[in-house]
Amino acid sequence: MAFFLSFACLAQTAAPSNSPANSASRPQIEIVRSVKPQYPGESYAQGIRGPVVVRVIVSGAGDVEKAEVISGDPALSQAATDAAMQWKFKPLTQNGQPVKAATRISVDFAVPGTADESAKITTAADGTKRAVVPTGVSQGWLIRGGIPDYPPIALSHQIDGVVVLQVTIDTQGKIKDLKLISGPEMFVRAAMDAVWQWRYTPYMLGGKPIEVETQVVVNFNHSKPQ
Repeated sequence: MAFFLSFACLAQTAAPSNSPANSASRPQIEIVRSVKPQYPGESYAQGIRGPVVVRVIVSGAGDVEKAEVISGDPALSQAATDAAMQWKFKPLTQNGQPVKAATRISVDFAVPGTADESAKITTAADGTKRAVVPTGVSQGWLIRGGIPDYPPIALSHQIDGVVVLQVTIDTQGKIKDLKLISGPEMFVRAAMDAVWQWRYTPYMLGGKPIEVETQVVVNFNHSKPQ
Protein backbone atom coordinates (compact mmCIF):
# COMPACT_ATOMS: atom_id res chain seq x y z
CA MET A 1 0.00 0.00 0.00
CA ALA A 2 2.84 2.42 0.75
CA PHE A 3 5.19 3.56 -2.02
CA PHE A 4 7.97 6.05 -2.49
CA LEU A 5 9.01 8.99 -4.64
CA SER A 6 12.58 10.23 -4.91
CA PHE A 7 12.99 13.90 -4.08
CA ALA A 8 13.56 16.36 -6.91
CA CYS A 9 14.29 20.09 -7.01
CA LEU A 10 15.17 20.37 -3.32
CA ALA A 11 16.94 23.24 -1.58
CA GLN A 12 20.73 23.23 -1.78
CA THR A 13 21.58 23.52 1.91
CA ALA A 14 20.82 21.53 5.03
CA ALA A 15 17.86 23.06 6.78
CA PRO A 16 15.96 23.43 10.03
CA SER A 17 12.25 22.64 10.21
CA ASN A 18 11.22 25.74 8.26
CA SER A 19 13.21 24.94 5.10
CA PRO A 20 13.18 22.10 2.52
CA ALA A 21 15.48 19.19 3.27
CA ASN A 22 18.97 18.96 1.78
CA SER A 23 18.96 17.41 -1.70
CA ALA A 24 22.52 16.14 -1.38
CA SER A 25 21.44 13.09 0.60
CA ARG A 26 18.57 12.35 -1.81
CA PRO A 27 16.16 11.11 0.86
CA GLN A 28 12.93 9.36 -0.04
CA ILE A 29 9.50 10.46 0.96
CA GLU A 30 6.70 8.00 1.63
CA ILE A 31 3.24 8.78 0.37
CA VAL A 32 0.61 8.00 2.98
CA ARG A 33 -2.37 9.14 0.93
CA SER A 34 -2.72 10.23 -2.69
CA VAL A 35 -5.87 11.87 -4.00
CA LYS A 36 -6.96 11.70 -7.62
CA PRO A 37 -8.20 14.95 -9.15
CA GLN A 38 -11.79 15.82 -9.94
CA TYR A 39 -11.87 15.90 -13.74
CA PRO A 40 -13.11 19.32 -14.96
CA GLY A 41 -16.32 18.64 -16.90
CA GLU A 42 -15.45 20.83 -19.88
CA SER A 43 -11.95 19.38 -20.16
CA TYR A 44 -13.33 15.85 -20.00
CA ALA A 45 -15.86 16.61 -22.74
CA GLN A 46 -13.08 18.03 -24.93
CA GLY A 47 -10.89 14.98 -24.40
CA ILE A 48 -8.14 16.93 -22.61
CA ARG A 49 -6.05 14.46 -20.65
CA GLY A 50 -2.54 13.55 -19.53
CA PRO A 51 -0.25 14.11 -16.54
CA VAL A 52 0.23 17.43 -14.77
CA VAL A 53 3.52 17.72 -12.91
CA VAL A 54 3.17 19.60 -9.64
CA ARG A 55 5.91 20.77 -7.29
CA VAL A 56 4.82 20.48 -3.68
CA ILE A 57 6.26 21.76 -0.42
CA VAL A 58 5.67 19.21 2.35
CA SER A 59 5.61 20.38 5.97
CA GLY A 60 7.35 18.68 8.85
CA ALA A 61 4.00 17.07 9.69
CA GLY A 62 3.69 15.56 6.21
CA ASP A 63 1.01 17.95 4.91
CA VAL A 64 1.26 19.78 1.59
CA GLU A 65 1.73 23.49 2.28
CA LYS A 66 2.07 24.70 -1.30
CA ALA A 67 1.53 23.26 -4.77
CA GLU A 68 2.49 24.81 -8.09
CA VAL A 69 2.21 23.39 -11.60
CA ILE A 70 5.47 22.73 -13.45
CA SER A 71 4.03 21.29 -16.66
CA GLY A 72 0.77 20.07 -18.13
CA ASP A 73 -2.34 21.40 -19.86
CA PRO A 74 -3.41 24.72 -18.28
CA ALA A 75 -7.04 23.58 -18.36
CA LEU A 76 -6.16 20.92 -15.81
CA SER A 77 -3.90 23.03 -13.58
CA GLN A 78 -6.42 24.07 -10.93
CA ALA A 79 -7.83 20.58 -10.51
CA ALA A 80 -4.28 19.21 -10.24
CA THR A 81 -3.21 21.62 -7.49
CA ASP A 82 -6.51 21.13 -5.63
CA ALA A 83 -5.83 17.38 -5.56
CA ALA A 84 -2.14 17.77 -4.69
CA MET A 85 -2.99 19.90 -1.65
CA GLN A 86 -4.86 16.89 -0.22
CA TRP A 87 -1.93 14.48 -0.49
CA LYS A 88 -0.36 13.27 2.73
CA PHE A 89 3.24 12.19 3.28
CA LYS A 90 5.06 10.45 6.09
CA PRO A 91 6.91 13.15 8.06
CA LEU A 92 10.58 13.44 7.16
CA THR A 93 13.20 13.98 9.86
CA GLN A 94 16.79 15.14 9.75
CA ASN A 95 19.03 14.74 12.80
CA GLY A 96 15.94 13.76 14.73
CA GLN A 97 14.04 16.93 13.84
CA PRO A 98 11.06 17.29 11.46
CA VAL A 99 11.95 19.12 8.25
CA LYS A 100 10.16 20.53 5.27
CA ALA A 101 10.79 18.98 1.88
CA ALA A 102 10.09 19.73 -1.77
CA THR A 103 9.36 17.19 -4.46
CA ARG A 104 7.49 16.78 -7.72
CA ILE A 105 4.46 14.58 -8.16
CA SER A 106 2.50 13.60 -11.25
CA VAL A 107 -1.26 14.14 -11.12
CA ASP A 108 -2.75 12.06 -13.92
CA PHE A 109 -5.93 12.82 -15.82
CA ALA A 110 -7.37 9.92 -17.77
CA VAL A 111 -10.81 9.11 -19.08
CA PRO A 112 -12.59 7.10 -16.36
CA GLY A 113 -12.90 3.34 -16.77
CA THR A 114 -14.94 2.15 -19.71
CA ALA A 115 -15.95 -1.38 -20.55
CA ASP A 116 -13.38 -3.20 -22.69
CA GLU A 117 -12.12 -6.67 -23.41
CA SER A 118 -10.73 -7.03 -19.86
CA ALA A 119 -14.23 -6.83 -18.38
CA LYS A 120 -16.99 -9.40 -18.32
CA ILE A 121 -20.44 -7.82 -18.24
CA THR A 122 -23.01 -9.75 -16.23
CA THR A 123 -26.69 -9.09 -15.60
CA ALA A 124 -28.32 -9.75 -12.22
CA ALA A 125 -31.83 -11.13 -11.80
CA ASP A 126 -33.18 -7.60 -11.34
CA GLY A 127 -31.60 -6.47 -14.60
CA THR A 128 -28.70 -4.61 -12.98
CA LYS A 129 -25.56 -4.75 -15.12
CA ARG A 130 -22.21 -5.33 -13.46
CA ALA A 131 -18.67 -5.37 -14.89
CA VAL A 132 -16.37 -8.08 -13.55
CA VAL A 133 -12.80 -6.85 -13.99
CA PRO A 134 -9.44 -8.52 -13.23
CA THR A 135 -7.52 -7.87 -10.03
CA GLY A 136 -5.55 -4.63 -10.22
CA VAL A 137 -7.46 -3.07 -13.11
CA SER A 138 -9.59 -0.93 -10.80
CA GLN A 139 -6.48 0.56 -9.13
CA GLY A 140 -6.31 3.09 -11.94
CA TRP A 141 -9.76 4.41 -11.04
CA LEU A 142 -9.05 4.91 -7.35
CA ILE A 143 -9.84 8.49 -6.34
CA ARG A 144 -9.29 8.17 -2.62
CA GLY A 145 -7.48 5.38 -0.83
CA GLY A 146 -5.29 5.08 2.22
CA ILE A 147 -3.12 2.85 4.33
CA PRO A 148 -4.96 0.71 6.92
CA ASP A 149 -4.06 0.91 10.60
CA TYR A 150 -1.37 -1.68 11.34
CA PRO A 151 -2.59 -4.05 14.09
CA PRO A 152 -0.39 -3.30 17.15
CA ILE A 153 0.24 -6.96 17.97
CA ALA A 154 1.36 -7.66 14.40
CA LEU A 155 3.60 -4.59 14.36
CA SER A 156 5.18 -5.42 17.72
CA HIS A 157 6.04 -8.93 16.48
CA GLN A 158 7.10 -7.64 13.02
CA ILE A 159 4.51 -9.80 11.27
CA ASP A 160 3.65 -9.08 7.62
CA GLY A 161 0.55 -10.16 5.76
CA VAL A 162 -1.58 -9.85 2.63
CA VAL A 163 -5.37 -9.61 2.61
CA VAL A 164 -7.34 -10.23 -0.60
CA LEU A 165 -10.91 -8.93 -0.72
CA GLN A 166 -13.76 -9.32 -3.17
CA VAL A 167 -15.35 -5.89 -3.63
CA THR A 168 -18.44 -4.52 -5.30
CA ILE A 169 -18.28 -0.86 -6.34
CA ASP A 170 -21.56 0.94 -6.93
CA THR A 171 -22.41 3.38 -9.72
CA GLN A 172 -21.19 6.32 -7.64
CA GLY A 173 -17.78 4.77 -7.04
CA LYS A 174 -18.46 3.79 -3.43
CA ILE A 175 -17.83 0.37 -1.91
CA LYS A 176 -21.13 -1.51 -1.84
CA ASP A 177 -20.00 -4.88 -0.54
CA LEU A 178 -16.84 -6.56 0.80
CA LYS A 179 -16.04 -10.24 1.17
CA LEU A 180 -12.88 -11.87 2.43
CA ILE A 181 -11.08 -14.16 -0.01
CA SER A 182 -7.88 -14.79 1.92
CA GLY A 183 -5.57 -13.32 4.53
CA PRO A 184 -4.38 -13.70 8.15
CA GLU A 185 -7.17 -13.09 10.65
CA MET A 186 -5.20 -10.44 12.56
CA PHE A 187 -5.14 -8.20 9.45
CA VAL A 188 -8.66 -8.72 8.10
CA ARG A 189 -10.53 -6.11 10.15
CA ALA A 190 -7.95 -3.38 9.51
CA ALA A 191 -7.99 -4.12 5.78
CA MET A 192 -11.79 -4.07 5.52
CA ASP A 193 -12.13 -0.91 7.61
CA ALA A 194 -9.73 0.87 5.24
CA VAL A 195 -11.24 -0.39 1.99
CA TRP A 196 -14.77 0.62 3.04
CA GLN A 197 -13.51 4.22 2.84
CA TRP A 198 -12.11 3.92 -0.69
CA ARG A 199 -13.72 5.84 -3.53
CA TYR A 200 -13.46 5.18 -7.26
CA THR A 201 -14.22 6.89 -10.54
CA PRO A 202 -17.48 5.27 -11.76
CA TYR A 203 -17.08 2.58 -14.42
CA MET A 204 -18.87 3.46 -17.65
CA LEU A 205 -20.77 1.28 -20.12
CA GLY A 206 -22.42 2.99 -23.07
CA GLY A 207 -21.96 6.35 -21.39
CA LYS A 208 -23.70 5.23 -18.19
CA PRO A 209 -22.12 4.14 -14.88
CA ILE A 210 -22.48 0.51 -13.86
CA GLU A 211 -21.47 -1.52 -10.82
CA VAL A 212 -18.10 -3.26 -10.74
CA GLU A 213 -17.00 -6.50 -9.12
CA THR A 214 -13.28 -7.04 -8.64
CA GLN A 215 -10.61 -8.00 -6.13
CA VAL A 216 -8.25 -5.75 -4.18
CA VAL A 217 -5.04 -6.68 -2.43
CA VAL A 218 -4.06 -4.96 0.83
CA ASN A 219 -0.43 -5.42 1.84
CA PHE A 220 0.86 -5.09 5.42
CA ASN A 221 4.60 -4.59 5.68
CA HIS A 222 5.97 -3.88 9.17
CA SER A 223 8.92 -1.92 7.72
CA LYS A 224 6.49 0.58 6.16
CA PRO A 225 3.64 1.05 8.65
CA GLN A 226 1.39 4.12 8.55
